[in-house]
Amino acid sequence: MADREIRIRPRPLLFIILLVIAFVLFGVGFTLHALWWIAVVLGIVAIVGFVTGRRGGGD
Repeated sequence: MADREIRIRPRPLLFIILLVIAFVLFGVGFTLHALWWIAVVLGIVAIVGFVTGRRGGGD
């Protein structure tokens, strides 16, 4: 009976470890996706600023 309990116990621990890894990978993926969109928006703002800054700087 003791052998059966020892074999069953690691399964919930393995499931919890896999669940934590899945949540971490999901969080990293979401963060990278969000940072990608922030970089795109900042890039567009930089390009617009560069284009409009050259027009208004001719004093």
